[in-house]
Amino acid sequence: MLFVEFCAYIRQRVNPDDNPAFDSDIVSGERAGTTLRKKHGSAITQGHFVQRKTMGQFDSVEKELKDVIASNDQDKLRKMWTRLDFNGNGVVSLAEIDKFVVEAYPILNHKPALMRAYKKTIKDGDGDDWVEKKEFKMLLGNLFYFNKLFWLFDSVDEDKDRRMTEQEFKQCLVVAGVKMGAAKISQEFKKLDANGGGVVLFDEFCAWFTQRECPAAMAEFIGQ
Repeated sequence: MLFVEFCAYIRQRVNPDDNPAFDSDIVSGERAGTTLRKKHGSAITQGHFVQRKTMGQFDSVEKELKDVIASNDQDKLRKMWTRLDFNGNGVVSLAEIDKFVVEAYPILNHKPALMRAYKKTIKDGDGDDWVEKKEFKMLLGNLFYFNKLFWLFDSVDEDKDRRMTEQEFKQCLVVAGVKMGAAKISQEFKKLDANGGGVVLFDEFCAWFTQRECPAAMAEFIGQ
C-alpha cells in the first residue's frame, strides 16, 4: 500500500462524507499506484513499501559482524574500513558512518541508535569527535547492538522513557535469547543500577550487552 492510499483510507474512516475529489494529491496518488501495478505488475511498487525488521535479519548481520570481529579478520576489516573512510584520511565522521550504514547495512539505519553508537564509541576511544581506525571494531559492535536492542527494547518499554526497570531488563534479555537465570539477571541489573534508583539508562544497558555478547569488539583494530 502506498502512503497516499493509506491516507485516503484513514480519511474515509474518519469522515465518510468527505469528497476525495477535492484532494488532488491523494486522488492522483491512489490512481498512480493502481495504474502502475496494472501496467507493470506488482513488482513496480515493491521498492516503496516499508519493510518490517525481523529477528532473522538481525541474526544474519550479527553472525557476519561477530565472525569478522572475533576472528580479527584483518583483510575483511581493512576492506570495510576503506569503504567507511572513503576519503582515506584515517578518521571518519558521523556523516560517513551514516553513509556506510545506509549502503552496507540498511537494517542498522536507525538514526537515534546510530547516534548513540557513535557517541559511545568516541567516548570510550580518545574522546575526540572522530572515529579512528583503532576504534573501528568497537564502532561495529556498538552499531549493531545499539540498533538491535533499540528495536527489541521498544517492544517492552511501556512508558517510552528510554530507561529500563528490572522487569523490562529481564524481558529484553528473554526476547534477545539470552540464557540467564532470574537470580543472575537481578544481580546484573543491580550492578548497572549503581545508585539504586530502580532503573538503568538504555545506553548503559546497550554498552553492557555489547561487551557481554561481543567482547572482541572492545579490542583495537590495528591493521594497516
